[in-house]
Amino acid sequence: MCAFWRAVSLVGVLTAAGLILPLSCSKDNPEKPDTQPPQVTITAPHDGDTLSAAPALIEVTATDNRGVARVDFYADTTLLDTDMVAPFAQAWVWSDLADDDFHLLHVTAVDHAGNAASDTISVYLPSPEPPDTVPPIVAITAPLDGAQLIGHPTITATATDTGVEGAGIASVSFYADGALLGTDIESPYEQLWDTSGLATGQAFELTAVAQDLAGNTAADTVHVMLLADEQAPDVAITTPPGSALSATESITASATDAGGVAAVRFFLGDELVGVDRGAPFEQPALALLYWADGASHEIAAEAEDHAGNTRRSDPVAVSITKPATAWMSQVLAVAGPGEASGHHFDRLVRLHPEVRYRGTQIDTITVNTCILGHSALIDYELRGCLYVMAVPWPATIRFHIDHCIVINASQPGHPYAWGGAVDFVSIGNWEPPYGQVTHCTIYASDRSGVYLHRSQADHLVIKNNLFVQNQLGGCVRYGDDVTPEIRYNCAFQNQTAQFGEHCGCPSSVYPDEIFITDPEQQLGTNITEDPAFPAITKPPYNRTRREQFVLGPNTPCRNHGEDGTYMGAMPPN
Repeated sequence: MCAFWRAVSLVGVLTAAGLILPLSCSKDNPEKPDTQPPQVTITAPHDGDTLSAAPALIEVTATDNRGVARVDFYADTTLLDTDMVAPFAQAWVWSDLADDDFHLLHVTAVDHAGNAASDTISVYLPSPEPPDTVPPIVAITAPLDGAQLIGHPTITATATDTGVEGAGIASVSFYADGALLGTDIESPYEQLWDTSGLATGQAFELTAVAQDLAGNTAADTVHVMLLADEQAPDVAITTPPGSALSATESITASATDAGGVAAVRFFLGDELVGVDRGAPFEQPALALLYWADGASHEIAAEAEDHAGNTRRSDPVAVSITKPATAWMSQVLAVAGPGEASGHHFDRLVRLHPEVRYRGTQIDTITVNTCILGHSALIDYELRGCLYVMAVPWPATIRFHIDHCIVINASQPGHPYAWGGAVDFVSIGNWEPPYGQVTHCTIYASDRSGVYLHRSQADHLVIKNNLFVQNQLGGCVRYGDDVTPEIRYNCAFQNQTAQFGEHCGCPSSVYPDEIFITDPEQQLGTNITEDPAFPAITKPPYNRTRREQFVLGPNTPCRNHGEDGTYMGAMPPN
Protein backbone atom coordinates (compact mmCIF):
# COMPACT_ATOMS: atom_id res chain seq x y z
CA MET A 1 0.00 0.00 0.00
CA CYS A 2 1.41 3.52 -0.87
CA ALA A 3 2.46 5.85 1.89
CA PHE A 4 -0.70 7.93 2.17
CA TRP A 5 0.61 11.25 3.46
CA ARG A 6 3.59 11.31 1.07
CA ALA A 7 1.18 10.81 -1.83
CA VAL A 8 -1.01 13.65 -0.63
CA SER A 9 2.02 15.99 -0.42
CA LEU A 10 3.18 15.02 -3.94
CA VAL A 11 -0.21 15.81 -5.42
CA GLY A 12 -0.21 19.18 -3.73
CA VAL A 13 3.21 20.13 -5.16
CA LEU A 14 2.46 19.02 -8.71
CA THR A 15 -0.92 20.80 -8.70
CA ALA A 16 0.71 24.04 -7.62
CA ALA A 17 3.19 23.77 -10.53
CA GLY A 18 0.38 23.30 -13.01
CA LEU A 19 1.21 19.66 -13.61
CA ILE A 20 -1.36 16.95 -13.14
CA LEU A 21 0.23 13.51 -12.91
CA PRO A 22 -1.29 10.18 -12.09
CA LEU A 23 -0.77 9.15 -8.50
CA SER A 24 1.04 5.83 -8.16
CA CYS A 25 3.20 3.97 -5.66
CA SER A 26 6.90 4.13 -6.09
CA LYS A 27 8.56 0.92 -7.20
CA ASP A 28 11.02 1.54 -4.41
CA ASN A 29 8.21 1.13 -1.75
CA PRO A 30 6.15 -2.04 -2.62
CA GLU A 31 3.31 -3.17 -0.21
CA LYS A 32 4.67 -5.60 2.38
CA PRO A 33 3.23 -9.14 2.28
CA ASP A 34 1.24 -10.42 5.31
CA THR A 35 3.31 -13.10 6.98
CA GLN A 36 1.92 -12.82 10.53
CA PRO A 37 -0.10 -15.92 11.53
CA PRO A 38 -3.32 -15.69 13.57
CA GLN A 39 -3.59 -16.47 17.25
CA VAL A 40 -6.02 -19.31 18.18
CA THR A 41 -7.02 -20.98 21.46
CA ILE A 42 -9.58 -23.65 22.34
CA THR A 43 -11.45 -22.14 25.31
CA ALA A 44 -13.90 -25.03 25.88
CA PRO A 45 -13.61 -27.83 26.68
CA HIS A 46 -10.31 -27.77 28.56
CA ASP A 47 -7.31 -30.06 28.13
CA GLY A 48 -7.88 -33.31 30.06
CA ASP A 49 -11.66 -32.84 30.46
CA THR A 50 -14.00 -35.84 30.50
CA LEU A 51 -16.97 -35.18 28.25
CA SER A 52 -20.20 -36.33 29.85
CA ALA A 53 -22.72 -35.89 27.06
CA ALA A 54 -22.84 -35.56 23.32
CA PRO A 55 -22.98 -33.21 21.56
CA ALA A 56 -20.23 -31.12 23.18
CA LEU A 57 -19.71 -27.48 22.21
CA ILE A 58 -16.15 -26.65 21.09
CA GLU A 59 -15.51 -22.93 21.57
CA VAL A 60 -12.51 -21.09 20.05
CA THR A 61 -11.07 -17.58 20.16
CA ALA A 62 -9.11 -16.56 17.02
CA THR A 63 -7.62 -13.15 16.14
CA ASP A 64 -5.40 -11.77 13.38
CA ASN A 65 -3.92 -8.37 12.49
CA ARG A 66 -5.81 -8.40 9.17
CA GLY A 67 -8.70 -10.70 10.01
CA VAL A 68 -9.44 -14.42 10.36
CA ALA A 69 -10.81 -16.10 7.25
CA ARG A 70 -11.88 -19.39 8.84
CA VAL A 71 -11.39 -21.88 11.66
CA ASP A 72 -11.22 -25.62 10.87
CA PHE A 73 -12.28 -28.10 13.57
CA TYR A 74 -10.80 -31.62 13.76
CA ALA A 75 -11.42 -34.68 15.93
CA ASP A 76 -8.16 -36.60 15.79
CA THR A 77 -7.46 -36.27 12.03
CA THR A 78 -11.08 -36.02 10.84
CA LEU A 79 -12.34 -32.61 9.71
CA LEU A 80 -15.59 -31.90 11.54
CA ASP A 81 -16.54 -28.56 10.02
CA THR A 82 -15.36 -25.04 9.19
CA ASP A 83 -16.60 -21.82 10.77
CA MET A 84 -15.98 -18.52 8.94
CA VAL A 85 -17.78 -16.14 11.28
CA ALA A 86 -16.87 -15.21 14.83
CA PRO A 87 -17.62 -16.28 17.49
CA PHE A 88 -16.08 -19.56 16.32
CA ALA A 89 -17.75 -22.71 17.68
CA GLN A 90 -18.70 -26.26 16.70
CA ALA A 91 -21.15 -28.77 18.16
CA TRP A 92 -19.34 -32.10 18.30
CA VAL A 93 -21.33 -35.34 18.31
CA TRP A 94 -18.62 -37.63 19.69
CA SER A 95 -20.70 -40.73 20.52
CA ASP A 96 -19.16 -42.78 17.68
CA LEU A 97 -15.67 -42.29 19.19
CA ALA A 98 -16.64 -43.14 22.77
CA ASP A 99 -14.26 -45.95 23.85
CA ASP A 100 -13.01 -45.03 27.31
CA ASP A 101 -9.93 -43.34 25.85
CA PHE A 102 -8.41 -39.92 25.15
CA HIS A 103 -8.92 -38.22 21.78
CA LEU A 104 -7.44 -35.08 20.24
CA LEU A 105 -9.40 -31.95 19.49
CA HIS A 106 -7.51 -29.85 16.95
CA VAL A 107 -8.38 -26.44 15.49
CA THR A 108 -6.62 -24.43 12.78
CA ALA A 109 -7.21 -20.72 12.19
CA VAL A 110 -6.35 -19.34 8.72
CA ASP A 111 -6.11 -15.61 7.85
CA HIS A 112 -6.84 -13.98 4.48
CA ALA A 113 -3.16 -14.33 3.38
CA GLY A 114 -3.17 -18.08 4.06
CA ASN A 115 -1.20 -17.90 7.29
CA ALA A 116 -2.31 -20.57 9.74
CA ALA A 117 -2.01 -21.37 13.42
CA SER A 118 -3.34 -24.30 15.49
CA ASP A 119 -4.27 -25.39 18.99
CA THR A 120 -4.74 -28.95 20.26
CA ILE A 121 -6.15 -30.44 23.45
CA SER A 122 -6.83 -33.97 24.65
CA VAL A 123 -10.24 -34.98 26.03
CA TYR A 124 -11.50 -38.23 27.52
CA LEU A 125 -14.54 -39.86 25.88
CA PRO A 126 -16.25 -42.39 28.18
CA SER A 127 -18.24 -45.29 26.77
CA PRO A 128 -21.97 -44.56 26.83
CA GLU A 129 -24.16 -46.15 29.48
CA PRO A 130 -25.91 -49.27 28.18
CA PRO A 131 -29.60 -48.68 27.50
CA ASP A 132 -31.99 -49.39 30.38
CA THR A 133 -33.90 -52.50 29.35
CA VAL A 134 -34.70 -53.78 32.83
CA PRO A 135 -38.44 -53.62 33.57
CA PRO A 136 -39.65 -52.26 36.91
CA ILE A 137 -41.16 -54.38 39.66
CA VAL A 138 -44.86 -53.81 40.39
CA ALA A 139 -47.28 -55.52 42.77
CA ILE A 140 -50.93 -54.90 43.63
CA THR A 141 -51.08 -54.73 47.43
CA ALA A 142 -54.86 -54.32 47.73
CA PRO A 143 -57.18 -55.95 47.04
CA LEU A 144 -55.64 -59.40 47.30
CA ASP A 145 -56.17 -62.03 44.63
CA GLY A 146 -59.55 -63.72 45.16
CA ALA A 147 -60.94 -60.91 47.31
CA GLN A 148 -64.67 -60.21 47.44
CA LEU A 149 -65.35 -56.47 47.10
CA ILE A 150 -68.27 -54.11 47.55
CA GLY A 151 -68.83 -50.45 46.78
CA HIS A 152 -66.02 -48.37 45.25
CA PRO A 153 -62.80 -49.97 46.54
CA THR A 154 -59.36 -48.40 46.20
CA ILE A 155 -56.69 -50.35 44.31
CA THR A 156 -53.18 -49.81 45.66
CA ALA A 157 -49.82 -50.91 44.24
CA THR A 158 -46.10 -50.66 44.89
CA ALA A 159 -43.58 -50.06 42.09
CA THR A 160 -39.77 -49.87 42.05
CA ASP A 161 -37.25 -49.46 39.26
CA THR A 162 -34.18 -51.72 39.12
CA GLY A 163 -32.71 -50.42 35.86
CA VAL A 164 -29.68 -48.20 35.28
CA GLU A 165 -28.95 -46.46 38.58
CA GLY A 166 -32.63 -46.90 39.51
CA ALA A 167 -33.81 -44.15 37.17
CA GLY A 168 -37.26 -44.15 38.70
CA ILE A 169 -40.96 -44.89 38.08
CA ALA A 170 -42.77 -42.65 35.61
CA SER A 171 -46.32 -43.87 36.28
CA VAL A 172 -48.60 -46.69 37.38
CA SER A 173 -51.80 -47.23 35.38
CA PHE A 174 -54.76 -49.21 36.70
CA TYR A 175 -57.17 -51.32 34.61
CA ALA A 176 -60.36 -53.30 35.24
CA ASP A 177 -60.97 -55.97 32.60
CA GLY A 178 -58.70 -54.03 30.25
CA ALA A 179 -60.47 -50.70 30.69
CA LEU A 180 -58.23 -47.89 31.97
CA LEU A 181 -59.38 -46.58 35.34
CA GLY A 182 -56.67 -43.96 35.81
CA THR A 183 -52.95 -43.27 36.14
CA ASP A 184 -50.98 -42.22 39.22
CA ILE A 185 -47.55 -40.61 38.89
CA GLU A 186 -46.64 -40.37 42.57
CA SER A 187 -46.17 -42.94 45.29
CA PRO A 188 -48.22 -44.26 47.03
CA TYR A 189 -49.82 -45.49 43.80
CA GLU A 190 -53.58 -45.90 44.11
CA GLN A 191 -56.82 -45.63 42.15
CA LEU A 192 -60.46 -45.52 43.21
CA TRP A 193 -62.48 -48.11 41.28
CA ASP A 194 -65.87 -46.66 40.40
CA THR A 195 -68.08 -49.75 40.12
CA SER A 196 -71.27 -47.85 39.28
CA GLY A 197 -73.33 -49.81 36.74
CA LEU A 198 -71.23 -52.97 36.97
CA ALA A 199 -72.95 -56.29 37.54
CA THR A 200 -72.56 -57.77 41.00
CA GLY A 201 -71.73 -61.43 41.54
CA GLN A 202 -69.22 -61.19 38.69
CA ALA A 203 -65.45 -61.73 38.57
CA PHE A 204 -63.14 -58.94 37.39
CA GLU A 205 -59.47 -58.79 36.49
CA LEU A 206 -57.61 -55.84 38.01
CA THR A 207 -54.23 -54.91 36.53
CA ALA A 208 -51.54 -52.42 37.52
CA VAL A 209 -48.99 -51.47 34.84
CA ALA A 210 -45.82 -49.68 35.97
CA GLN A 211 -43.61 -47.78 33.52
CA ASP A 212 -40.11 -46.55 34.33
CA LEU A 213 -38.46 -43.43 32.97
CA ALA A 214 -36.79 -45.46 30.18
CA GLY A 215 -40.16 -46.70 28.94
CA ASN A 216 -39.90 -50.27 30.28
CA THR A 217 -43.13 -51.69 31.67
CA ALA A 218 -44.26 -54.46 33.98
CA ALA A 219 -47.71 -55.58 35.14
CA ASP A 220 -49.37 -57.35 38.04
CA THR A 221 -52.89 -58.80 38.00
CA VAL A 222 -55.38 -59.99 40.59
CA HIS A 223 -58.85 -61.48 40.20
CA VAL A 224 -61.68 -60.28 42.43
CA MET A 225 -65.41 -60.79 42.85
CA LEU A 226 -67.75 -57.78 43.01
CA LEU A 227 -70.63 -58.33 45.44
CA ALA A 228 -73.79 -56.35 46.12
CA ASP A 229 -73.40 -53.82 48.94
CA GLU A 230 -76.35 -54.06 51.31
CA GLN A 231 -74.67 -52.70 54.43
CA ALA A 232 -75.21 -49.06 55.43
CA PRO A 233 -72.25 -46.99 56.64
CA ASP A 234 -71.49 -46.27 60.27
CA VAL A 235 -71.77 -42.56 61.10
CA ALA A 236 -71.66 -40.37 64.19
CA ILE A 237 -71.38 -36.68 65.08
CA THR A 238 -68.01 -36.24 66.82
CA THR A 239 -68.56 -32.66 68.02
CA PRO A 240 -69.21 -32.89 71.79
CA PRO A 241 -72.84 -32.29 72.82
CA GLY A 242 -73.48 -28.82 74.19
CA SER A 243 -70.63 -27.22 72.22
CA ALA A 244 -70.90 -23.47 71.59
CA LEU A 245 -69.25 -23.02 68.19
CA SER A 246 -67.79 -19.82 66.80
CA ALA A 247 -67.98 -18.97 63.10
CA THR A 248 -64.42 -20.27 62.61
CA GLU A 249 -65.23 -23.76 63.93
CA SER A 250 -66.97 -26.75 62.36
CA ILE A 251 -69.37 -29.53 63.27
CA THR A 252 -67.49 -32.79 62.64
CA ALA A 253 -68.58 -36.35 61.91
CA SER A 254 -66.99 -39.77 61.41
CA ALA A 255 -68.22 -42.16 58.72
CA THR A 256 -66.90 -45.53 57.58
CA ASP A 257 -68.04 -48.16 55.10
CA ALA A 258 -66.40 -51.27 53.67
CA GLY A 259 -67.11 -50.04 50.15
CA GLY A 260 -66.31 -46.40 50.79
CA VAL A 261 -68.35 -43.36 51.85
CA ALA A 262 -69.74 -41.30 48.98
CA ALA A 263 -71.01 -38.34 51.02
CA VAL A 264 -71.99 -37.14 54.46
CA ARG A 265 -74.99 -34.81 54.68
CA PHE A 266 -75.52 -32.58 57.69
CA PHE A 267 -79.03 -31.79 58.97
CA LEU A 268 -80.15 -29.12 61.38
CA GLY A 269 -83.41 -30.60 62.59
CA ASP A 270 -84.91 -31.94 59.37
CA GLU A 271 -83.31 -29.30 57.14
CA LEU A 272 -80.34 -30.20 54.93
CA VAL A 273 -77.63 -27.60 55.60
CA GLY A 274 -74.48 -29.03 54.00
CA VAL A 275 -72.74 -31.92 52.23
CA ASP A 276 -69.12 -33.09 52.51
CA ARG A 277 -67.82 -35.69 50.04
CA GLY A 278 -64.39 -36.38 51.51
CA ALA A 279 -62.95 -37.18 54.92
CA PRO A 280 -62.55 -35.55 57.37
CA PHE A 281 -66.27 -34.86 57.23
CA GLU A 282 -67.31 -31.48 58.60
CA GLN A 283 -69.86 -28.70 58.36
CA PRO A 284 -68.45 -25.18 58.90
CA ALA A 285 -70.45 -23.19 61.43
CA LEU A 286 -69.93 -20.14 59.17
CA ALA A 287 -72.62 -21.53 56.87
CA LEU A 288 -75.09 -21.77 59.77
CA LEU A 289 -75.06 -18.17 60.99
CA TYR A 290 -78.79 -17.89 60.31
CA TRP A 291 -79.21 -20.09 63.40
CA ALA A 292 -76.58 -18.21 65.42
CA ASP A 293 -78.97 -17.16 68.16
CA GLY A 294 -77.37 -18.75 71.20
CA ALA A 295 -80.11 -21.37 71.33
CA SER A 296 -79.52 -25.12 71.21
CA HIS A 297 -80.02 -26.78 67.81
CA GLU A 298 -79.91 -30.48 66.98
CA ILE A 299 -77.39 -31.48 64.31
CA ALA A 300 -77.30 -34.95 62.72
CA ALA A 301 -75.11 -36.49 60.01
CA GLU A 302 -76.32 -38.87 57.32
CA ALA A 303 -73.72 -41.02 55.54
CA GLU A 304 -74.30 -42.59 52.13
CA ASP A 305 -72.14 -45.27 50.53
CA HIS A 306 -71.57 -45.78 46.81
CA ALA A 307 -74.41 -48.31 46.61
CA GLY A 308 -76.90 -45.77 47.92
CA ASN A 309 -77.22 -47.23 51.44
CA THR A 310 -77.71 -44.51 54.06
CA ARG A 311 -77.68 -44.19 57.81
CA ARG A 312 -78.32 -41.14 59.97
CA SER A 313 -76.53 -40.53 63.23
CA ASP A 314 -78.09 -39.74 66.56
CA PRO A 315 -78.56 -35.95 66.86
CA VAL A 316 -76.26 -33.80 68.94
CA ALA A 317 -77.32 -30.44 70.40
CA VAL A 318 -74.96 -27.53 69.73
CA SER A 319 -75.22 -23.74 69.66
CA ILE A 320 -73.57 -21.22 67.36
CA THR A 321 -72.20 -17.89 68.52
CA LYS A 322 -73.22 -14.93 66.37
CA PRO A 323 -70.27 -12.85 65.09
CA ALA A 324 -70.51 -9.11 64.51
CA THR A 325 -69.30 -9.42 60.91
CA ALA A 326 -68.72 -12.16 58.31
CA TRP A 327 -67.04 -12.17 54.92
CA MET A 328 -69.52 -12.84 52.13
CA SER A 329 -67.02 -14.76 50.00
CA GLN A 330 -66.28 -17.17 52.88
CA VAL A 331 -69.96 -17.73 53.56
CA LEU A 332 -70.59 -18.50 49.89
CA ALA A 333 -67.66 -20.95 49.87
CA VAL A 334 -69.09 -23.13 52.65
CA ALA A 335 -72.82 -22.76 52.02
CA GLY A 336 -74.76 -25.98 51.70
CA PRO A 337 -77.54 -27.24 49.40
CA GLY A 338 -81.21 -26.78 50.16
CA GLU A 339 -84.74 -26.04 49.07
CA ALA A 340 -86.33 -22.61 48.58
CA SER A 341 -89.61 -21.68 46.92
CA GLY A 342 -90.12 -25.31 45.97
CA HIS A 343 -86.81 -25.54 44.03
CA HIS A 344 -83.55 -27.25 44.85
CA PHE A 345 -80.38 -25.16 44.98
CA ASP A 346 -76.86 -26.54 45.01
CA ARG A 347 -75.87 -23.64 47.24
CA LEU A 348 -78.31 -22.09 49.67
CA VAL A 349 -77.19 -19.16 51.84
CA ARG A 350 -79.30 -17.88 54.72
CA LEU A 351 -77.98 -14.59 56.07
CA HIS A 352 -78.47 -13.58 59.68
CA PRO A 353 -80.31 -10.23 59.96
CA GLU A 354 -78.01 -8.99 62.74
CA VAL A 355 -74.67 -9.92 61.16
CA ARG A 356 -72.98 -7.35 58.94
CA TYR A 357 -71.74 -9.18 55.85
CA ARG A 358 -68.73 -7.70 54.09
CA GLY A 359 -67.52 -8.20 50.52
CA THR A 360 -64.06 -9.20 49.32
CA GLN A 361 -63.27 -8.23 45.72
CA ILE A 362 -65.77 -10.07 43.47
CA ASP A 363 -68.05 -12.69 45.04
CA THR A 364 -68.63 -14.98 42.06
CA ILE A 365 -71.75 -17.14 41.86
CA THR A 366 -70.95 -20.07 39.58
CA VAL A 367 -73.70 -22.62 40.22
CA ASN A 368 -77.34 -22.78 41.29
CA THR A 369 -77.40 -20.38 44.22
CA CYS A 370 -80.02 -18.84 46.44
CA ILE A 371 -79.23 -16.07 48.93
CA LEU A 372 -82.00 -15.39 51.43
CA GLY A 373 -81.26 -12.18 53.21
CA HIS A 374 -84.16 -11.73 55.62
CA SER A 375 -83.24 -8.01 55.62
CA ALA A 376 -79.54 -8.75 56.21
CA LEU A 377 -76.97 -6.09 55.31
CA ILE A 378 -74.24 -6.86 52.73
CA ASP A 379 -71.73 -3.98 52.72
CA TYR A 380 -69.10 -4.29 50.01
CA GLU A 381 -67.22 -1.15 51.07
CA LEU A 382 -66.36 -0.66 47.37
CA ARG A 383 -64.61 -4.04 47.29
CA GLY A 384 -66.80 -6.12 44.95
CA CYS A 385 -70.26 -7.30 43.96
CA LEU A 386 -72.38 -10.41 43.50
CA TYR A 387 -71.03 -11.49 40.12
CA VAL A 388 -73.33 -14.11 38.59
CA MET A 389 -71.46 -16.18 36.00
CA ALA A 390 -71.45 -19.95 35.42
CA VAL A 391 -68.56 -21.48 33.47
CA PRO A 392 -68.83 -24.24 32.43
CA TRP A 393 -72.61 -24.09 32.28
CA PRO A 394 -74.38 -26.88 34.14
CA ALA A 395 -77.60 -28.25 32.68
CA THR A 396 -79.64 -25.83 34.78
CA ILE A 397 -78.60 -22.45 36.12
CA ARG A 398 -80.56 -20.67 38.81
CA PHE A 399 -79.80 -17.65 40.93
CA HIS A 400 -82.10 -16.00 43.46
CA ILE A 401 -81.33 -13.19 45.91
CA ASP A 402 -84.15 -12.17 48.22
CA HIS A 403 -84.62 -9.67 51.08
CA CYS A 404 -81.04 -8.39 51.10
CA ILE A 405 -79.69 -4.88 51.58
CA VAL A 406 -76.66 -4.53 49.27
CA ILE A 407 -74.69 -1.31 49.63
CA ASN A 408 -71.43 0.25 48.43
CA ALA A 409 -70.83 -2.30 45.66
CA SER A 410 -67.98 -1.88 43.19
CA GLN A 411 -65.90 -3.91 40.72
CA PRO A 412 -62.25 -3.09 41.52
CA GLY A 413 -59.65 -4.69 39.33
CA HIS A 414 -61.92 -7.28 37.71
CA PRO A 415 -61.65 -7.67 33.91
CA TYR A 416 -65.29 -8.61 33.31
CA ALA A 417 -67.44 -7.34 36.17
CA TRP A 418 -68.38 -3.80 35.22
CA GLY A 419 -72.10 -3.43 35.67
CA GLY A 420 -73.83 -3.48 39.02
CA ALA A 421 -74.15 -4.55 42.64
CA VAL A 422 -75.75 -7.73 41.25
CA ASP A 423 -74.08 -8.43 37.91
CA PHE A 424 -75.52 -11.05 35.53
CA VAL A 425 -72.83 -11.77 32.92
CA SER A 426 -73.20 -13.79 29.69
CA ILE A 427 -75.38 -16.56 31.09
CA GLY A 428 -77.36 -19.09 29.08
CA ASN A 429 -79.39 -22.19 29.94
CA TRP A 430 -81.58 -20.42 32.49
CA GLU A 431 -84.47 -22.55 33.72
CA PRO A 432 -87.17 -21.88 36.33
CA PRO A 433 -86.89 -20.16 38.73
CA TYR A 434 -84.41 -18.43 36.40
CA GLY A 435 -82.45 -15.51 37.79
CA GLN A 436 -84.32 -13.48 40.34
CA VAL A 437 -83.62 -10.39 42.40
CA THR A 438 -86.59 -9.77 44.64
CA HIS A 439 -87.33 -7.62 47.71
CA CYS A 440 -83.81 -6.17 47.84
CA THR A 441 -82.65 -2.66 48.67
CA ILE A 442 -79.61 -1.76 46.57
CA TYR A 443 -77.97 1.46 47.64
CA ALA A 444 -74.90 3.50 46.58
CA SER A 445 -73.36 1.14 44.03
CA ASP A 446 -70.62 2.86 42.02
CA ARG A 447 -72.23 1.32 38.92
CA SER A 448 -75.88 0.20 38.74
CA GLY A 449 -78.16 -1.72 41.07
CA VAL A 450 -78.73 -4.75 38.82
CA TYR A 451 -76.82 -5.13 35.56
CA LEU A 452 -77.72 -7.52 32.73
CA HIS A 453 -74.82 -8.20 30.39
CA ARG A 454 -75.72 -10.34 27.36
CA SER A 455 -77.54 -12.84 29.56
CA GLN A 456 -80.85 -14.41 28.61
CA ALA A 457 -82.60 -11.43 30.08
CA ASP A 458 -86.06 -12.63 29.09
CA HIS A 459 -85.61 -15.33 31.75
CA LEU A 460 -84.72 -12.88 34.53
CA VAL A 461 -87.14 -11.48 37.07
CA ILE A 462 -86.33 -8.22 38.86
CA LYS A 463 -89.22 -7.13 41.11
CA ASN A 464 -90.20 -5.54 44.41
CA ASN A 465 -86.76 -3.91 44.74
CA LEU A 466 -85.69 -0.48 45.93
CA PHE A 467 -82.85 1.19 43.95
CA VAL A 468 -81.34 4.30 45.55
CA GLN A 469 -78.38 6.51 44.58
CA ASN A 470 -76.70 4.02 42.23
CA GLN A 471 -74.26 5.76 39.91
CA LEU A 472 -75.31 4.15 36.60
CA GLY A 473 -78.97 3.53 37.22
CA GLY A 474 -81.36 1.24 39.00
CA CYS A 475 -81.70 -1.83 36.76
CA VAL A 476 -79.93 -1.55 33.41
CA ARG A 477 -78.97 -3.84 30.55
CA TYR A 478 -76.26 -4.09 27.93
CA GLY A 479 -76.92 -4.07 24.18
CA ASP A 480 -79.69 -6.07 22.60
CA ASP A 481 -80.83 -8.31 25.44
CA VAL A 482 -84.44 -9.40 25.33
CA THR A 483 -86.46 -7.35 27.80
CA PRO A 484 -86.53 -9.01 31.23
CA GLU A 485 -89.45 -8.94 33.63
CA ILE A 486 -88.71 -5.79 35.62
CA ARG A 487 -91.82 -5.05 37.66
CA TYR A 488 -92.97 -3.47 40.90
CA ASN A 489 -89.71 -1.67 41.70
CA CYS A 490 -89.05 1.75 43.13
CA ALA A 491 -86.04 3.81 42.01
CA PHE A 492 -84.86 7.31 42.81
CA GLN A 493 -81.73 9.45 42.77
CA ASN A 494 -80.02 7.00 40.38
CA GLN A 495 -77.94 8.55 37.62
CA THR A 496 -78.40 7.95 33.85
CA ALA A 497 -81.23 5.37 33.95
CA GLN A 498 -83.91 3.92 36.15
CA PHE A 499 -85.36 0.71 34.63
CA GLY A 500 -84.22 -1.44 31.76
CA GLU A 501 -82.30 1.20 29.81
CA HIS A 502 -78.82 0.62 28.45
CA CYS A 503 -76.19 2.56 30.33
CA GLY A 504 -72.78 0.99 30.19
CA CYS A 505 -71.51 4.47 30.90
CA PRO A 506 -72.80 7.98 30.08
CA SER A 507 -70.64 8.14 26.93
CA SER A 508 -71.34 4.55 25.79
CA VAL A 509 -70.97 3.92 22.06
CA TYR A 510 -73.45 1.05 22.16
CA PRO A 511 -76.97 1.95 21.01
CA ASP A 512 -80.00 1.00 23.05
CA GLU A 513 -81.87 -1.07 20.48
CA ILE A 514 -84.86 -1.78 22.71
CA PHE A 515 -85.52 1.54 24.39
CA ILE A 516 -88.43 1.11 26.77
CA THR A 517 -91.08 3.79 26.40
CA ASP A 518 -94.18 2.08 27.80
CA PRO A 519 -93.63 1.07 31.44
CA GLU A 520 -97.03 -0.57 31.80
CA GLN A 521 -96.53 -2.80 28.77
CA GLN A 522 -92.82 -3.59 29.12
CA LEU A 523 -92.02 -3.30 32.79
CA GLY A 524 -95.19 -3.34 34.84
CA THR A 525 -95.74 -0.88 37.66
CA ASN A 526 -92.40 0.71 38.52
CA ILE A 527 -92.18 3.95 40.47
CA THR A 528 -89.55 6.64 40.08
CA GLU A 529 -88.68 9.38 42.51
CA ASP A 530 -91.27 11.62 44.08
CA PRO A 531 -89.21 14.41 45.70
CA ALA A 532 -91.87 15.03 48.30
CA PHE A 533 -91.67 11.54 49.77
CA PRO A 534 -88.17 10.14 50.47
CA ALA A 535 -88.20 6.36 50.26
CA ILE A 536 -85.69 5.68 53.05
CA THR A 537 -84.73 7.65 56.11
CA LYS A 538 -81.58 9.75 55.60
CA PRO A 539 -79.42 11.70 56.40
CA PRO A 540 -77.23 10.93 58.24
CA TYR A 541 -76.32 7.63 56.59
CA ASN A 542 -74.70 5.03 58.78
CA ARG A 543 -73.76 1.85 56.95
CA THR A 544 -74.11 -0.31 60.04
CA ARG A 545 -77.77 0.59 60.76
CA ARG A 546 -80.31 -1.46 58.85
CA GLU A 547 -83.10 0.66 60.29
CA GLN A 548 -82.19 3.51 57.95
CA PHE A 549 -83.41 1.40 55.01
CA VAL A 550 -86.99 1.22 56.30
CA LEU A 551 -89.47 2.86 53.96
CA GLY A 552 -90.46 6.31 55.11
CA PRO A 553 -94.09 7.36 55.79
CA ASN A 554 -96.38 8.26 52.90
CA THR A 555 -93.88 7.15 50.24
CA PRO A 556 -95.48 5.74 47.09
CA CYS A 557 -93.05 2.80 47.35
CA ARG A 558 -94.85 1.40 50.39
CA ASN A 559 -97.94 -0.10 48.76
CA HIS A 560 -97.21 -0.59 45.07
CA GLY A 561 -95.35 -3.89 45.12
CA GLU A 562 -96.67 -7.12 43.71
CA ASP A 563 -100.07 -7.90 45.20
CA GLY A 564 -99.85 -4.72 47.26
CA THR A 565 -96.75 -5.77 49.23
CA TYR A 566 -93.98 -3.32 50.04
CA MET A 567 -90.84 -2.72 48.00
CA GLY A 568 -87.26 -3.22 49.19
CA ALA A 569 -85.75 -5.46 51.85
CA MET A 570 -87.25 -3.76 54.90
CA PRO A 571 -90.96 -3.57 55.70
CA PRO A 572 -92.57 -0.19 56.41
CA ASN A 573 -92.47 1.18 59.96
